[in-house]
Amino acid sequence: MSDSRQSPGAALGAIASTLPLLISQPFDFMKVQQQVLAINQKVEIIRGSPLAHTAISQKGWSALYTGFGPALLRTFTFGIGRTYIYYHFVSKAESQDRYHSVSTMRRTACSMTAAFVLTYLLNPLDVILTRMQASPVLKPELAYHYQGLASVPTLLGKDMLKGAFANSLQKSMIAFGMLGTYDQAKSFWANNWGDVTGVKPLAAIFASITGGIFALPFDNIKTKLQVQKEGKEIYRNFLDCFFKTLHRESVWGFYVGYWSFVGRLFVNSLLPIYLLEFLRSRTSS
Repeated sequence: MSDSRQSPGAALGAIASTLPLLISQPFDFMKVQQQVLAINQKVEIIRGSPLAHTAISQKGWSALYTGFGPALLRTFTFGIGRTYIYYHFVSKAESQDRYHSVSTMRRTACSMTAAFVLTYLLNPLDVILTRMQASPVLKPELAYHYQGLASVPTLLGKDMLKGAFANSLQKSMIAFGMLGTYDQAKSFWANNWGDVTGVKPLAAIFASITGGIFALPFDNIKTKLQVQKEGKEIYRNFLDCFFKTLHRESVWGFYVGYWSFVGRLFVNSLLPIYLLEFLRSRTSS
């Protein structure tokens, strides 16, 4: 099949990836604040809902969408790039072997590669987003006073790539943990129950839980590196952050904000599937 038949189109993929932000952004807001509050603390549970309640009581519902501008631009650009790169490599692999479908392993490798490269390039937007979300729970001297996308020029320099490696690994691990798991879970339940309505949501839940296990430790490191102010750093680099977190917070410190993270993954994995199907049906008709 040609690339045009196999892929939904980069624009449709980007739109389908971006719209779920309206639901998933509050989960990301809670997750970042949970991670920041747990820095150097051996805490068992930091719940996201009280943090959301506090933010709403102080600044209204819009507080949950702090940094929405950078998040929107990052997600839209990422959606276009990932869809194009992913389907380009998948279609190329199919053209080389017309008699066999592309294996899950190869599709996962394509998705991981696209996620790593694009996340690294878009890291400045992620730095601004994370700092805006974290500032309400940071000490006043450590807080940032960014104004959304207008703050991008302030990152020119080394701050542009703060936490970029951990951020890219996080996105790659999401692809690794979710793509194959989703396909396998959907296939298993479809074979046992038939093509019923609940198969896709159930597979998305299972994939989100798995993706969170693989990806959240890297996301945790990314957040800690990105919120640091120059001259007041706790962590020197990726490895230093990893070992200090392990020593001071134990292995569970890497999983602070887990269910908020899983909630975001679930929304961002399931809704685009239905949105993409809807958009493709509308455009084809």
